[in-house]
Amino acid sequence: MMKTSVSTYLLILFTLVSQAQNLTLDICDSIPSDLYKKGIVSLSVSNGQGYCNSYDKVLDKRISKLKDLRVLIYTDQGYFSRAKYKLPKQICKLKNLESLTTNGVVTEIFDLDGLKRLDLNLATDSAGIVQQKGFSMFQELEELTLSFSNLSSSYQLHGIDSLPKLRRVTLYGANQLVINEVLRNPNLTHLTIQRTKGKKFNLSRLTQLTSLSLSYNELVSIPKTVFGLTNLDTLDLVYNNISVVPNDIGKLKNLKLLSLFHNTIHTLSNSIGECRSLETLWLDYNRSLRYVPQEIGELERLREFRANHCSLEDLPPRLVRCSNLEVIEATHNQIKHIYIDFEKLSNLLSVELKNNRLVGFPASFYSLSKLTKLDLSDNRLKSIPSGIEEMTELTSLAINNNELAILPKGISLLKNLTYLSAYANELTTFPSVGSLVGLQSLYVGSNELTSFPDGVEMMSIWFHLKYKLMILRSFLHLYIGYPNWNKCG
Repeated sequence: MMKTSVSTYLLILFTLVSQAQNLTLDICDSIPSDLYKKGIVSLSVSNGQGYCNSYDKVLDKRISKLKDLRVLIYTDQGYFSRAKYKLPKQICKLKNLESLTTNGVVTEIFDLDGLKRLDLNLATDSAGIVQQKGFSMFQELEELTLSFSNLSSSYQLHGIDSLPKLRRVTLYGANQLVINEVLRNPNLTHLTIQRTKGKKFNLSRLTQLTSLSLSYNELVSIPKTVFGLTNLDTLDLVYNNISVVPNDIGKLKNLKLLSLFHNTIHTLSNSIGECRSLETLWLDYNRSLRYVPQEIGELERLREFRANHCSLEDLPPRLVRCSNLEVIEATHNQIKHIYIDFEKLSNLLSVELKNNRLVGFPASFYSLSKLTKLDLSDNRLKSIPSGIEEMTELTSLAINNNELAILPKGISLLKNLTYLSAYANELTTFPSVGSLVGLQSLYVGSNELTSFPDGVEMMSIWFHLKYKLMILRSFLHLYIGYPNWNKCG
């Protein structure tokens, strides 16, 4: 008889206890009859319309019996706000409650002066309650999220600016007065303001701020006061209309992550090279960006460089100085030649350059002994030099949609490959795949092949081949005896 260790028993016991203390009721669930008899610590209840019997789950005055409750999520995700999903007034009895998320706002919420986290989704009536009560009673509050809809320009809140323990604030759809109230609290370390338009952001008091997100605000420029936030390590400005990253960006010496994708950037200042702490740079979907300054080579800590769907004509050669780089992505650009010696980027794990205009395959790729993913698909490659077998860690290789007439035999030695895509080329032969025992996906259709790759019959991937090879033009007779092989993938 197998013996069970004491640690295993304890793990099982802990799991059972945890399940008893935490209860989640989704849209399709109903309230258990013994809900108010359970020793629940965390309760999540969602109402709304689902592809099921969407049971109404209305909390009532018996909620006061949940004395141990510390986390409560109670939301109505229906298309229309329904008054019956308001929190019961007895919510004020839950003196141990630390975290509350709801759109069923009632006045009694503001008696919970021990809350540390509060997330309110406010409709017109509930916004009025919040405006009347204010936030000064929440002296223990550390994190506040407020979501508004159709907020008038005259609406204002009070008490947020003086909360001594408040560190994180998230605002959705706020007006200028609400934004100003939040920006007066000097204790903030993390701030997110999204889905506003035409608003001003005076961040000069937020000297402790380390993380800032001003996404989805239709900004046409980076607010000047951002550059005075010398402790900032994360700056997220995605989905705006920013066209220029100015010289002042170099003042953010502690910045580690800069996210600028989905803007209209055409100029990235040379002073980006002064952000010496930068580890992650995302520039995707700036379709007017043709040039990344050579000063990017000063970013010795850079690990991720992403500039997909831009108009880059090359990768900056000095990128080679970023010896800690692990990811390079520059897909859907206009790159024709690569002037980087990849031998100096020995930490690279992934390179994606698909959908460019590449005509050459740098042999220095083969020095990337740690590389696991290489995507050069949808280019104009006519040949691949020998030596690819040196990329021993490669698990994914995509070279489809090029002009390749032959592949190096070294592909047969890439024993860690799980994904190989070479369809839509001009191949008449294909290297043996018999030794690629881990291969899970193989795409070789739309070539000029007259036979299956050698070794394919030894592999246990027939199901994938059946649907992914696509019709090989010249040997339909081989389908005989293999049912359904005439299906396209």
